[in-house]
Amino acid sequence: NHGAGAVNGEHIPTVNYIFAATAPIFALLGWEASADLAEETVNPRKAAPKAMFRAVALSSLGGFIVMWIVVAAMKAPLSEAITHPNLLFWVIDDRLGAFAAAIVKVVAFASLMGCIIANIAVATRLVFSVSRDRMLPFSKQLGSVHPKLQTPVIASGVLWLVTMIITVAGSGQIFRITAMAVVAYYLTYGTTVINMIAG
Repeated sequence: NHGAGAVNGEHIPTVNYIFAATAPIFALLGWEASADLAEETVNPRKAAPKAMFRAVALSSLGGFIVMWIVVAAMKAPLSEAITHPNLLFWVIDDRLGAFAAAIVKVVAFASLMGCIIANIAVATRLVFSVSRDRMLPFSKQLGSVHPKLQTPVIASGVLWLVTMIITVAGSGQIFRITAMAVVAYYLTYGTTVINMIAG
């Protein structure tokens, strides 16, 4: 190492430090889903808070351990590491071989699909419950339940339509859309905390 701003003679931009300090927060997202699905939980006043704390604890522990292992396992210089599109897969391939990397990719894909399904359930429940409390436009329709299917069909359909429009309109802009979603996450958390403090 050659000073705080360089590794093996290579300068590290300040923005990289900021990103490295904030990126682990991604591992803490998702705990609020326990509250969104509280109505479908037995004794939610006791179960939901415990589920939130467990989710934060496990996500924090797992996320930081994985990040620590990946960073510690890198043996190539920084200039080479940043040229790879996915650092995690590259490190596993480099250390354990292509077969291990393929298994991790399959596990990651299955996990991603599970997260997508969970997000769909949470988003649908959120739109339905907020509409039921008359807090959204067209709340009567969005907060209704199909008499036969016993599910919020309209809320699910509208949510699907909005996400499809964003996906098609933002084709090729996935990183910008993700960045906007992250900012929205923090604004939501921040305004909620401020509202609770202000009373």
